[in-house]
Amino acid sequence: MAIGVWAAAFAALAAAAQVFRTPGFMDAYYYYHVAVNLAAGRGFTEDVVWNYLTNAVAVSHASNLYWMPLTSLFMAPVLALGGESFRLAQVPLLALSAAVPAITAVAAARRLGGRFRGAIAAGIALFCGYYFVYWTTLDSFGAFALAALAVFLLAGRLSQVAPRTPLLLGLGLGAATAVAHLARADGPQLAVAAWVSVVVTQRRCLGRSHALALAASLAAYLVCMGPWLLRNLAVSGALLPSGGVQTLWLTEYNEIFSYQLPLTFDRYLAQEIGPIVQGKLTAAVRNLGVLFGLEYWLIPFAVAGWWRLRHWGPMGPAFTYGVLLYLVMTLAFTFPSGRGSMLHSGVALVPWLAIAAVVGIEMAVHWVAKRLPHWNPPVAFRNFSLIFVALSAGLCVYLTFDQARDWHRQVDGYQAIAPAVPGAQPVVMTLNPPGWWYVTRQASIQVPSDGPAAAVAAADRYGATHLLLEPQRAKAWEQVTPADLRAFGFRLVTEAEGYSLFERFPIAH
Repeated sequence: MAIGVWAAAFAALAAAAQVFRTPGFMDAYYYYHVAVNLAAGRGFTEDVVWNYLTNAVAVSHASNLYWMPLTSLFMAPVLALGGESFRLAQVPLLALSAAVPAITAVAAARRLGGRFRGAIAAGIALFCGYYFVYWTTLDSFGAFALAALAVFLLAGRLSQVAPRTPLLLGLGLGAATAVAHLARADGPQLAVAAWVSVVVTQRRCLGRSHALALAASLAAYLVCMGPWLLRNLAVSGALLPSGGVQTLWLTEYNEIFSYQLPLTFDRYLAQEIGPIVQGKLTAAVRNLGVLFGLEYWLIPFAVAGWWRLRHWGPMGPAFTYGVLLYLVMTLAFTFPSGRGSMLHSGVALVPWLAIAAVVGIEMAVHWVAKRLPHWNPPVAFRNFSLIFVALSAGLCVYLTFDQARDWHRQVDGYQAIAPAVPGAQPVVMTLNPPGWWYVTRQASIQVPSDGPAAAVAAADRYGATHLLLEPQRAKAWEQVTPADLRAFGFRLVTEAEGYSLFERFPIAH
C-alpha cells in the first residue's frame, strides 16, 4: 500500500510543481543557493545577506547561521550529478513530501483497520490546503514532517508500560530528533514533547527501560547533530548561533530585516503594554487558523477523532507538541509565527490531524445514521470521505495557481530590472537577496527595513552598488522619494513594473 500511495502522491505533487517556474519565495531560493554552492564544491557558503542578525563579515560568508542545512543537503547531490537545475532540485524534495501521505496511510490502516481508511487519511494529508503548495517547494516541509512522524511513532512505543527494545527506540528517537533539528531550528521541540508525553502517560510505571531509552536518545542526538554543532562553533563561535533568538524581541515583523535597530529585551519592554498584549492576542487567533491550511471544514471531525484516539501511543506526543508549539509561537515568537514559522513547524501535525479527521468523519456518519435509519453507514462514510478529499483537492488546485501568480510577480520584476545592472560584480540591495541571485547570479544584501540611513550604513559595510525598491516596502520606506534618496547618495537608474533601481554615487559631506 505504501508504495502505491507514494507513487500517486509523487505524481500529484510533480504535476503541481510544474506550475512554478522558480523556487518562489526567499526560503526556497536560499536553500537552492546553498545547494548550488555545495554542488560546486564551495561548502556551506552563501553570497547573499538576507538579514543582519548573524552579523556576516562579508557578502560571501559561511551559510546556514539562521536557517538549517538539511534541505540544501538533499538537493546538492542531484545538482552535483546533473548540473544546476531548478527542476532537478525539486525531485528529491518531492520524493520526501510524497512519503508523508504514504506513511500516514500505513499508520491509519493499521490503527483504524482497512486500506480505504488509510487511503482517505493519505488524501487528507496530501491535499491539506496551503501545505499541498509547500509540499512541492524547495523547503523543509517534507523532511521535517517525516522526522516528526518517526519521533511520534517511536515515542508512542516508549509510552508502553515495558517497551521492548528500549535501547533501539531511544536511539531511533534521538536520531530522528537530530534530523528534525537539521531541517528546522525548532526540531528539539519534538523530543521535548515526546518525552513529556512519555513521562505523563507512564508516570507510575517509569523504570530502567525508560531511563535507558532517554540516555540512548541523547547519545544518538549528539552523535548525529554533533558535526553540525562543531561546524557552527568553528565559524561563529557558538554551537547554536543566536540570530534566531533575537526575533523574540521584535515589535513588528519587518524589524527582522533591520540593520541598526537593537533587538533587545530592554527595547522590547520599552513599548507600551497595549501593543504587546495586542500582538499576543492577534497571534493566538492567527496561529489557530494555521492548522489544516484553510481546510477549516475538517477541524470539527479532527477534534472529535483526536479525542477518540487520545489513548493511541503516537497521539499523546503529537498533542503535546501541538500545545507546546502553539504556546511558543504565540507567546515567544509572536511575529515570526505569522510569517511562516507556525506553518513550517505545524506540518508535523498534518498526518495526525488527517488520521483523526477520518475517525471523526466516521463518528459523525454513525451519529447521523442512528437518527436516520435509511442511512447505510459504510456507504455514507465512503461517499462523504471521498467528497471531503475531492473538496480538499479542488482547493489545493486553486491555491497552487494563485500562489504561483503571487510568487512569479517578484521574479518577473527582477528579470525586468536585471539588464540595467552592470555585470562587473555589483552588489544589489533587494528584498529577496537569494531571489536576486537566482535571477542574475549577482551578490545581494537585504534592503534594511529601518530606512535610507540604515541602507547607507549597510551599503558602506558590504560594498553595495545598487538599491532596488519594490512595490512592497517597509514603513520606513513608504514615503521615500527618488529626490530623498539623492540626499543619501542613490540616484534613479530605471523603473519597471513598480520596481525602481538606484545606483550609488559619491556625495560631498
